[in-house]
Order: sequence, then C-alpha cells, then structure tokens
Amino acid sequence: MADSFQQLDREIIDAHTCGDGRRLAQLYASAARHFAAAGELDRAAFLFVNAYVWALDTGEDVVAAQVREALMEMGREH
Repeated sequence: MADSFQQLDREIIDAHTCGDGRRLAQLYASAARHFAAAGELDRAAFLFVNAYVWALDTGEDVVAAQVREALMEMGREH
C-alpha cells in the first residue's frame, strides 16, 4: 500500500507542476480513498477537501459530487 501512495504522491506533485487541476481532483480523491481504507480518516478528509476544491475549480462535477458524498459519509460535510 505504501508503494501505491508513493506513486500517487509523485503524480500529485507532477500535476501541480503542470497545473493540471482536473488531474489533481482525481489524484487527491484517490489518495483520500487510500487513507480512508487504512482507517486514517483525518488524513482522508483533508485530501477529500483538496479533491473537492480542485473538482469545483475545474468543473469536474462528477468528481465533486462523489467527493462531497464521501465527506458527508464521514460527517465532514452537511
């Protein structure tokens, strides 16, 4: 699991470097799911919020809705 997160981390850095907000929304959501599956809910919530912001900023409505639902299930969004 650590290797997969390290790959996600590299991809997130690359997406920031390239200014690819759509990709960032998806990558942050993937990273959040990674931490949620590991039971690290505070980290997951932080990453879901990042995914949500990027999704809203880039018009990724499907990703935004999925991320908002995840935050609601975690009790972090109403």
